[in-house]
Amino acid sequence: MTEFKELITYRDAFKTVRILALTVIVLCIGLTGFIYHQSLEKEKQMLNNIWIKTQDGSMFEAERVGVLTKEDRVIEYKHHVKWFYNMWYTLNKDNQESNINAALNLIEKKPGEELLDYYMSQNVFQKISQTGRSFISKLNGEPEIHITTNGVIGKIYGTIDFYDEQRQIYRKQHLDVEFTLNDLIGIQGRTDTNPHAVKIASWNVINDKEVKKQ
Repeated sequence: MTEFKELITYRDAFKTVRILALTVIVLCIGLTGFIYHQSLEKEKQMLNNIWIKTQDGSMFEAERVGVLTKEDRVIEYKHHVKWFYNMWYTLNKDNQESNINAALNLIEKKPGEELLDYYMSQNVFQKISQTGRSFISKLNGEPEIHITTNGVIGKIYGTIDFYDEQRQIYRKQHLDVEFTLNDLIGIQGRTDTNPHAVKIASWNVINDKEVKKQ
C-alpha cells in the first residue's frame, strides 16, 4: 500500500514537472513572438520617421506622428539635396576624401562618376592637397522641389567661396543646379550612408558665373 502511494506521488510530481515545462515552453514562444512583433513595429516606425541631415553633418530624427506624408517626404528630399550640395562643394585637404565618399552614396552611379571625372580632369584634389586652398559652399534659400508625373525634379541655388593659402577669398561664383531624384524608400529603404532613402538621378549646373564684386 505504501509503495502504491509513493508511485502515485511520483506520478503527480512528474505531471507537475511536465506541466511546468510546458508552461515555460509556451511562455518562451509567447515572448519570442512578442519580441518579433516589437521588432517589426520598430522597423515600420523607422521606415516612417523623418531623418534630417544638417549643414554641419549631424543627423537628427524629426518628431512626428502617423504615416509618412507627401509633405514629410518633401522635407527629406530638400535635406538630401542640401546635404549633397554642401559636401560636394565644400572641400579642403582634411575633408575632401570623406566628403566625396559620403556624397557619392547620395547620387546614382552615372551622374556621380561624371561629377567625379570633372574634378579629376581639373586636378581639384591634387591642387587642394598641394596648395592648401579650399572652397566652401553657401546655399541661397531652400531648394525647390516639385513632384510631377515624370518624377521628382527641383533646383538649388548657392554660391562657392574660393580661399587661398592665407584663408582669404580670392573668387566667388554662383552655383545653381537643376536635379532629379529617385525615391528608394520602398525599394532599398534607409541605410546608414543614405538615411533619406533618396538618390540624385541627374545633376546639371545651370549657372556657375563669377559673382561680380560690388
